[in-house]
Amino acid sequence: MKPMRFSFYAALLLGIMLVSCNNNKSENTVKIGLVLGLSGNGSVNGKYHLEGYKMAIEEQNKKGGILGKKIELDIQDSKLDPKEGLISIKNMYESSLPPFIVCSNGSPVSMAIKPEVEKNKSIFLAAAAASKLIENSNYTIRNYVDAKTISENMVPYITDSLKLKKLGIFYVDNDFGKSVSNSIIAKIKGTNLNNTFIENFNDKESDFKSLLSKITPSTEIIYVIGVGKGLGILIKQIKESGYKGKIIADPLSNTAEVKNAAGQSILGIRYLDFAFDNKSESKKIKEFVQSYKKSFGKEPSDIAALSYVGLKLVFKSIEEVGEFDSKKIIQNLEKIKNIESIMGGVSVSERSFIYPFVFEIY
Repeated sequence: MKPMRFSFYAALLLGIMLVSCNNNKSENTVKIGLVLGLSGNGSVNGKYHLEGYKMAIEEQNKKGGILGKKIELDIQDSKLDPKEGLISIKNMYESSLPPFIVCSNGSPVSMAIKPEVEKNKSIFLAAAAASKLIENSNYTIRNYVDAKTISENMVPYITDSLKLKKLGIFYVDNDFGKSVSNSIIAKIKGTNLNNTFIENFNDKESDFKSLLSKITPSTEIIYVIGVGKGLGILIKQIKESGYKGKIIADPLSNTAEVKNAAGQSILGIRYLDFAFDNKSESKKIKEFVQSYKKSFGKEPSDIAALSYVGLKLVFKSIEEVGEFDSKKIIQNLEKIKNIESIMGGVSVSERSFIYPFVFEIY
C-alpha cells in the first residue's frame, strides 16, 4: 500500500507543479495565433504573410515583448479551406494559453473563423477583402484592401485613364470574388462603362476553355479576380484563346504562383497594387528589405510588408493603451491617421487599414 500512496501523492504534486508552470507561463506570455493558407492554391501568399508576421514578432520580442510579456506563436495551416480554418481556431482556443491576437488570410477562411474569434474577444487581424468582414463584429480589423476600395480605384482607372467602355468579369467563386465583382457592378452604375459578361470560376480547375466562350467580341477589357495557380492558368488561357483586348487584375495577382502559371501571358497585364517598392532608397524600406532577405533569403513581397506593418501597428496600439483590453485597443487603432510606414501613409477607417495604391503593368 505504501508504494500506491507514494504514487498518488507524487501524481498530485506533479499536477500542482504543471498547473503552477502553466499559470506562470500565462502571466509572462501572450499568444498570437496565425491561421494561414500555407499549402494548396494560394499558399505563396500565406507564406509571405507568415514571414511578415514573424519579422514583426521577432522585433517586438527583442524589445521585451508586449507590456513585458513574451510573444508566443501558434501557427496553423488553414489550406485556405474554411473547414480547416475552423478546426484550427477551435484547437487554439482549447489550448492552455488561448491567443490574444489572431491573424488570418483569405476571405473564405476569415469569414468562417470570425464568429469564434469574436466570441473569445480576441483582436482579429484579417487579410481579407470580403465586404461583410467588419459587419457584426467588435474586435475584427481588416489588414487588406476591401472590395469597395478596389472598385473605387479600378473603375475610374478603366474609364478615365484607359478610356474603355466594355468590361467583362471573371471572378473566383468565393467570398472574395463575389464581394469584389458585386462592388464593381455597383460602381459602374451611372458611368459609361458597360458590363459585357460576368462569370464565376473554380480556381482549383485547370481547363477554362468553356468559360472563355462567354467573352463577347465587344469586350475591351477583362477583370480577372482570383488567387494563385488557378488565376495564372486562367490568364494564360484567355491570351491563348486569341483575345486581343486588355486584362486587368488586383493585388492578389502579384505573386510568383500566378506569374509562374501564366508564364509569358502575364506580360502587359495591368494590376492594382499596394504602393510598396522593395527597390526604394528609403532608409526604413532598405532596412526592412535587408532584414527580410537575411531571415528568409529572398525579396519581400507587398503581402509580407502589409502583414509586418499591420501587426506592428497593433503592437503600437497595445503599448499606447497600456493593458490587454481588446475593445480599448481597437478604439485606439481607429485614431491612426496617415502614419508613415514602409507601405506609405497608413490610416484606419471603419476598422480597416487604408494603404496607398498604384497601377502597375507586368
